[in-house]
Amino acid sequence: MGRTILKSHDLSNGTTCVPDGYFGVKVDGSSIVLPVSDDKTIAQFCETFGLLRGHESGLSIVVPFYDDDEITTETILHAVVIGYFYPILSGELVVEIVGPDNVMTTLDQSNLADAANHFERSRPLMPVIQLSEWARSLKESDKFLLNRPAANRAPKWTPELFPDKGIEVLRSRFKAGDRIAIRIPIPVREKKKEPQWSWFDVFLATDGSEKRGRPIYVRDGITISDVRGRTTHGVASLVLVTDRPLATLLGDSENPAHTQWQKECSHYRHKYETGVANIEFVANSVAEILRLLTESDVEEDPTVLIDLFSLPLPKKDDSLKTRKKKPKKEDDPDSTTDDPVELPPPKPKGFRVTKSKGGFSIASGDPEARQPEQLLVEVAYDDRTRNPLKSWYRTDFDLAKLSISSPKELAENIKLVSAGGNRLIAQVLKPEFKLNVTGFDERRNLFVRVLEQEATDGN
Repeated sequence: MGRTILKSHDLSNGTTCVPDGYFGVKVDGSSIVLPVSDDKTIAQFCETFGLLRGHESGLSIVVPFYDDDEITTETILHAVVIGYFYPILSGELVVEIVGPDNVMTTLDQSNLADAANHFERSRPLMPVIQLSEWARSLKESDKFLLNRPAANRAPKWTPELFPDKGIEVLRSRFKAGDRIAIRIPIPVREKKKEPQWSWFDVFLATDGSEKRGRPIYVRDGITISDVRGRTTHGVASLVLVTDRPLATLLGDSENPAHTQWQKECSHYRHKYETGVANIEFVANSVAEILRLLTESDVEEDPTVLIDLFSLPLPKKDDSLKTRKKKPKKEDDPDSTTDDPVELPPPKPKGFRVTKSKGGFSIASGDPEARQPEQLLVEVAYDDRTRNPLKSWYRTDFDLAKLSISSPKELAENIKLVSAGGNRLIAQVLKPEFKLNVTGFDERRNLFVRVLEQEATDGN
């Protein structure tokens, strides 16, 4: 059987179509679609789409229509590297890709690192791939084992999780640039059941950069690409979940695409105790370990910048001074003991964005504001789970095909420089201006970002 999910859309004859379409059999007028079981239909389907699996167990997926500029042998290779690098490195998975030219490309344990280094988009994954190769070479005894958290409470990151002098040992190794492997126990508590002890592994290595990024999370060989753990900088890190109780718990929280651990998923939330804390304990493990390793008891040194700033050192008796409170006036019952705090007025903006039917408008803003020379406008359908601008896809809309206009009396006051994809640039020629953009799906909310720019030679 098959299923396709499009956006809600209208045909030229005015018919509104629902997003879901199915390939299968409806029985006795039921709305439930069942798989095709007719041998002749299945044989014809396999011949039409060139399926070679035969009677081998597994899964075959057919995508009849696709964008051949976006889906190529190289983009599929990149997706495989990102999504399945760990089982390929472990020798558990071999991927064969046959392109339109009938040339087969094989991705396996021997060439994964070369393939990742070949693609610019997957090259940033190289430190984690190298860290994973090191992790696979370790013995169980090489991993630093933490203490168990309390079995009957939500797990929390505290110094007590580390054995005696454990933080000092790991801190010295981390400062020396050594790679670190840590095994963390965690209780898995299904409702109305006894707790099961499980564990996961964290691997850390400094990568020589100051870039911020999130750890790579792998659950049962699958890279969970959109886990919202706290970011770190200058560190390559891998969170590996293979033990069955914890892997099952996290798998129950995943969305259908296996890209997120969702704390409020009903199947997960109603099945486990302390559901939110379980995910946060794993997702924030790298940031919390680094916090504990880098915390210092060194006292503040007020002379450290004495050569750069000629500020006088505080006297001993006023080094801990706090703001004095004014005495309350006896004849003014409404007076306060604190100095009033005056907030600065908001900075005037040279434009304003307003919602309109099927789109939005950008018009001149505060009269006191400086007239913007040029406006860069980025648009996307709103997405509460991630950055809307990064979620934009060209099938959502193309500004080059939408209506962009100005009122007749203001047509000479703003000039459209370019429009395409989800971005447009407009040059402001006079203080009073307005630009209307319409043609979006009225059933979806818009996210609009406008930035002021300096015009350069009209481009």
